[in-house]
Amino acid sequence: MTVECKTADDVRQLAKNVCAFRQRSYARPLVPQIRKEAVREVQEIELFEPVQNIIEAPIPVVRPYVMFRATPTSDDIINTVCEFYNTRRVDIMSARRTKECVWPRQIVFYLMRELTMLSCAMMGRVIGNRDHSTAVHAIQKIDAIAKADERLRDELYLLKIKICDLMKARNALTTQKP
Repeated sequence: MTVECKTADDVRQLAKNVCAFRQRSYARPLVPQIRKEAVREVQEIELFEPVQNIIEAPIPVVRPYVMFRATPTSDDIINTVCEFYNTRRVDIMSARRTKECVWPRQIVFYLMRELTMLSCAMMGRVIGNRDHSTAVHAIQKIDAIAKADERLRDELYLLKIKICDLMKARNALTTQKP
């Protein structure tokens, strides 16, 4: 089978379709003979060199027990900040406005903004069902103070390192073979 591609967009679209087809054929278990026929059809397509390289690239084996996370969870951040500031998780989630509760809570909001992809509204829901404006205020406040205060910058740096170490440890455990 020969496919005619007149423009670069045609080649890109064809490459996308072939890659999607390969992913589908490798992702779900097929009867071996059907899979061989499907692979043979893909191999019969004559393509330009770059597209052929995409098709021939090996597909990594995905193990179902591997759960690698690229970003920390909100629980990781909350637990690390609680440990660092020697406060309880309940205090951060509570409506109390004492300095011992508010400062770690604002640090949590700031680190969630830096290290996760959560929106301010979602951060507010996670931390005691608060409004998004509370998250925005906390982020702006910590950011402004961190620009002037070297000690706070060091604390934030240490917290980020602890959170990253926690993620590395968890990811190392989840990628081990059972």
